[in-house]
Amino acid sequence: NLRHACHQFALEQIQIQREQLKKIGLFTDYQKYYLTLDKEYKAEQIRVFGSKIPLLEKWQGKKIKVEKIFLGEKLLGLTYFHPYQKGAKGYVVDGSDFIEEKEGTGIVHLAPAFGAEDFAMAKKEKLIIDCPLGPNGLFNEKIGVSEIVNKHYSEVNKYVVADLEKRNLIVKKEIITHSYPHD
Repeated sequence: NLRHACHQFALEQIQIQREQLKKIGLFTDYQKYYLTLDKEYKAEQIRVFGSKIPLLEKWQGKKIKVEKIFLGEKLLGLTYFHPYQKGAKGYVVDGSDFIEEKEGTGIVHLAPAFGAEDFAMAKKEKLIIDCPLGPNGLFNEKIGVSEIVNKHYSEVNKYVVADLEKRNLIVKKEIITHSYPHD
């Protein structure tokens, strides 16, 4: 899987960098170092994040209360809503063996029309496999939002962000580059 390949690549690069630093005579303990991809490092980041709640409250402009800390498996079976596909079925928190906490949060969304693992899981769980995006990159009527039907996926971000903000359904927004598995 891609995450495993990235993990292996990172480990290889660490070894290459270590050897290069030895060659230039950098004085350090080459046996003691941290890896941002280690589970323990990520857990510490979560603890640090928890200590930063006051900063997040300041940024959000409102009080944040941590209700409970628990393992993700407690979410299995819960249902949630899609902000645009009202009344649609299939929004259930489910588990899979191709998602691992050590590779991130352990929480992902499925896009059955766009990924092999996602498709296989959707079939197994008898989820709706419907694609609201045509081969030309335009949203079709299946999206259920008249304002973005026949608009290219690259054009709808501003509409979606503004709408989610208006409905108080957005926590944070930022511009990121996301790779898509197509030309």
